[in-house]
Amino acid sequence: MALKNAKIITVTSVKGGVGKTSVVLNLAHAFAYNKQKTLVIDLDLYTGSLAMLFGVADQPNIFNFATDLMVNKFKQTSDYIKKYNDYIDVLPALRDPRNVSKIDAKYIDLLIKKLVHIYDVILIDTNHITDAVKLISMDLSNTIIYVMTNDISDLRNMKTMISIYEDMEIDKYKIILNEVLSHENYNRYDVRNVIGTDVDYILPHSLYQRNYQKNILNQNYFDKLNPIFKEIVSDLVKEVN
Repeated sequence: MALKNAKIITVTSVKGGVGKTSVVLNLAHAFAYNKQKTLVIDLDLYTGSLAMLFGVADQPNIFNFATDLMVNKFKQTSDYIKKYNDYIDVLPALRDPRNVSKIDAKYIDLLIKKLVHIYDVILIDTNHITDAVKLISMDLSNTIIYVMTNDISDLRNMKTMISIYEDMEIDKYKIILNEVLSHENYNRYDVRNVIGTDVDYILPHSLYQRNYQKNILNQNYFDKLNPIFKEIVSDLVKEVN
């Protein structure tokens, strides 16, 4: 019998503070809603907060995984993975950002390849900096999701990134326009004119919540998942299948 391969999805951006981690949280719960076994990997190595937001321990973590491999102390991947619920597991980012430089990207490649047959979905959170670790996750991904606002620097950087993908003939990316964090007076069509392509999904202003950061620490918060995330997950599943 052929082994299954997880759908690998990397969530990223071209600037910070656009809501990537919030998107990851909601997508993870949307996949869980569909009863798909999901691993969330926190590759935002400098400022990752997924362990805290999921309410799981942040040690051992991805740094321990990498260093244990280097010194031949690695036993099994389950030693580093935290269970959130029946469908969501979490692999936390390292606690001390001073250790980021000690993580060799080849171990991230090995990690993902060890886990791809265990889960239905591997959902990866990253930061906006493109480094060797992030490039590994993007190369292995079925889909790369860019979260952006209509901030002028965000538009400019996204336009550049799209040009790079076009030159490389890569089209496995989706764009989410987060209007919740948008401040400029640019609508969807203005954004399209600037970046040269349409956005795939919009997180509308109506999703704004004054106490969002506090609310998401409550596990019951995701019981009423917004339909937009169910739609995104449905589309991702169809495309990969």
